[in-house]
Amino acid sequence: MFSDVEFRLRSRVKADSSEAVVIKYLNSKNTLYPARDMAMIAISSYWLPLAYQAMDQSVDLEPHIRACLYRLQLHSSYLMGLLGEIPSQGTPMIAVASNQSQPLQLIQSSPLPISKTSVKEPLQIARTPVPEELESETDWLNPF
Repeated sequence: MFSDVEFRLRSRVKADSSEAVVIKYLNSKNTLYPARDMAMIAISSYWLPLAYQAMDQSVDLEPHIRACLYRLQLHSSYLMGLLGEIPSQGTPMIAVASNQSQPLQLIQSSPLPISKTSVKEPLQIARTPVPEELESETDWLNPF
């Protein structure tokens, strides 16, 4: 039987710090996704394989590590696109299997659109508010 696990984080940071900028952004309604989902995606992308490794149970870490690396590569490519740069190693590589019996092979994903935005100009990032009906739902975004 599954039970709920709760995690709460309260933090006080200096108002002029980069942490305050992130917290204000997450607390605003100008995010693409609910703050809870954005925080969990970021936390899981960095720490999920280590959390599984710390468990006493035997867990195959490879798929979790590959999923995290893929999400981090996508985000890195997205950020480089905001700068108008092309990622140095091309587009992210995706591990795929044509069927269950064959090993995974790497294929190149579709390239991200690259803008000509200058670093000195303000970056135009979508500021679409999250509809209220989606704020209460937890299962509409599952990046895993």
